[in-house]
Amino acid sequence: MTLRTKLIIAFLTPAVIWIVVGLWSSTRMRDVGLHIEGFLSDNVKSIQYSAEMLEALERIDSSVLLKLNGDHSSLNTIMNPAKSDFVRALSHARANVTLAGEEELLASIGRLSENYFSTIETVTGDPSLERYYRDIYPIFIELRRSTGTLRSMNHTAMHITASKIVERTNKIAIPGELLALSAIIYAAAFLFIMRKPEQSQYS
Repeated sequence: MTLRTKLIIAFLTPAVIWIVVGLWSSTRMRDVGLHIEGFLSDNVKSIQYSAEMLEALERIDSSVLLKLNGDHSSLNTIMNPAKSDFVRALSHARANVTLAGEEELLASIGRLSENYFSTIETVTGDPSLERYYRDIYPIFIELRRSTGTLRSMNHTAMHITASKIVERTNKIAIPGELLALSAIIYAAAFLFIMRKPEQSQYS
């Protein structure tokens, strides 16, 4: 084998290795990135919808208390818009189910909210703090707790996904080590080949 052939092989072999490994690493990074981006986007939306529902519930509860304290306009100015906001956020959340158990939890929230709204109508027709604490407040607490669980569920999923990002990134980083190793082999092989002619000249 001539020196020219050896040099060509020495140059092409690591080049091919670098190209193949580089393409594989790039493809893997892109695929993982797209998957994670989509998953996190859905989690963020669910967290946002949960926060909107919780905020609407607080406004509804405040309007009921105002009504019980004699502010009869609070139902129209506060509760009705808040109720619409809650129903809209719940509808969006139901269309964005991504986690196991999330659909069942949303169905429970839907049933609780219907009971909550119908109980408010009944109690505010004959308002009293006694009826509020006996009939409305327990449902409000349960509904708020369930909605908070929905938000926590998606928060937890985001943390788990973040851990998976680190794990997958570490696995994909292995090709970088292979590239470094191939570079060392390339340098050693090239120096060896270049030294052979020099040794033959003096032998």
